[in-house]
Amino acid sequence: MNADNEQSIQHSFENIANMQIPPLAASDVKSVLQWLANTKNSWLLVLDNCDNIETDFAGYIPSRGGSVIVTTRLTECQHLGVWENVDDLGQENAIQLLVRACGIKQEDQQAEWPHAKAVVDLLGQHALALVHAGAYIKKGFCDLQMYCQTFRAQASKLMEFKPIQQASRYKNVYTTFEISAATLASSEDVDSQTAIDLLGIFGLFDRENLEVVTFERASKFCLDFEKEEGLFWNAGAYQTSLSDSSSKTVADVANAFHDQNCVVSPENGSCDEIYHLDLWHLKHLRSTDLVGSIIASGFRAACVRLSELSIVRVDKKKILMHPLLHEWAKVRMPLAVRKQVYSKCLCILTLAMLETQHQQAEDRTLLHHIGACLDYRMENEIPLNVARALYILNNYLIQARSPGNASKWPVVLPLFNHIFLHFHPGSHTYTSKAKPLLQIRMFLLSAQRRLQELEPCAAEIAKSCSEHFPPNSIEVVSSYVHIAMMYQQNGRSQEAVSLLQSLLVVDTDDPPLDRKTRELIFHALATIHRENGDDQEVVSLLENIDYSNASLAMATTRRSSLCLSP
Repeated sequence: MNADNEQSIQHSFENIANMQIPPLAASDVKSVLQWLANTKNSWLLVLDNCDNIETDFAGYIPSRGGSVIVTTRLTECQHLGVWENVDDLGQENAIQLLVRACGIKQEDQQAEWPHAKAVVDLLGQHALALVHAGAYIKKGFCDLQMYCQTFRAQASKLMEFKPIQQASRYKNVYTTFEISAATLASSEDVDSQTAIDLLGIFGLFDRENLEVVTFERASKFCLDFEKEEGLFWNAGAYQTSLSDSSSKTVADVANAFHDQNCVVSPENGSCDEIYHLDLWHLKHLRSTDLVGSIIASGFRAACVRLSELSIVRVDKKKILMHPLLHEWAKVRMPLAVRKQVYSKCLCILTLAMLETQHQQAEDRTLLHHIGACLDYRMENEIPLNVARALYILNNYLIQARSPGNASKWPVVLPLFNHIFLHFHPGSHTYTSKAKPLLQIRMFLLSAQRRLQELEPCAAEIAKSCSEHFPPNSIEVVSSYVHIAMMYQQNGRSQEAVSLLQSLLVVDTDDPPLDRKTRELIFHALATIHRENGDDQEVVSLLENIDYSNASLAMATTRRSSLCLSP
């Protein structure tokens, strides 16, 4: 009988009553259970799909008289009797199942064995998926050799294929997974609802790098930030502690994210700069209900719910997910939901990255997750707060020494191009005037040795800075430093040195260079002389730089690390 829900169970017991000759006088569950317990005939009762967390399945098992098999993904059901954990088929059995489902003749099976093995590896030895794949191939839609290529191009369509002979309430492979999701969605348990959200996040992350530490670090950054700022999360919003002696409000905390370059709106205290995060990103993380202590958190409880339904397995610090379940977790989300989950994923990754930096640690999974999320970017105007998260992540990857350059560029380049093409800062912003995005573009062009494309970028930066900032300001000077370094890369070393030296000569009508600006020029000159092999000149130039006042690379507070000034 189908034990998916109590209504279907009751209907199945009614069928048992009506199938008898003559039919039983009463067809309610209690009467049928009593009849089964008292009948002298042997019987086997199969309770299939006992996956509803809130159903007491013990109440549907007769007290004596026959045999009962319960199929379930719930570990709580182990107390019902002797239990056996059913794992994957194993490669040999899986291949046999597939070739039989394809209808391949015995004499032809050996030749098809390598192609069958490739399909089994792709589908992760999932029995129902293999039966469906075999039926699809048997129908003549493609051959066994082409199935892997067809699957990668049309995974959703193939998993929704309904073979007539296997028709059941399962309908197709994804529907079997959706039954589990429906079990969670129908529960009023907060942990079950969090598990549904977490399922979508897992779907957009890289399946092979799902690790608990990513979520722990994002949660820790959020909790430490709230403690530093005197905030607490209540009923879906931030509040300031009533016991805090200061008069600081939530708005005060939000305003503190800005630096001296931000153009802040007097109406609502917001700005449109790309280079810092704000409370929106922490609120988005909080909205997932995944934040909590490392031992007791919404994340842990949600993982337990997902593992109870065999959607994931948690192995110490790693989360394991079947490739078909991972694919389903992505395609099941409507576009509007996927946009929301995409934003949440970026917030988790960004805050986890900031905590990683704060701990001076490494996280080799971030690159993989950023790349996976990027596959689901929307090719239209990027909202400001999404652009901010992408910008911070992009800069982290550019500066990170690990993983190596070769592995990060396939992610960094499309990530930056996505920001550059689809985020358009307002003309009033520092982002628009100082052109930090163009500065990053110059760096990436240089890294790719696309030197001929540097000059127009450098010229545009210098033109914009000269129009919007005072002479000898850090913005104007740094724009000409970019041009000098471009000259150096193009083999025009003497022009580069001459340009930098001219920046040190200040007209009497112009404001003097401040220490930071002068040191920027000296550092650029030292870099050029070092590349030219003039070590004596390098030492002389570096003596002009006061390293005792250099800013710390690691932010000392969580709030200061949320801003990455150009």
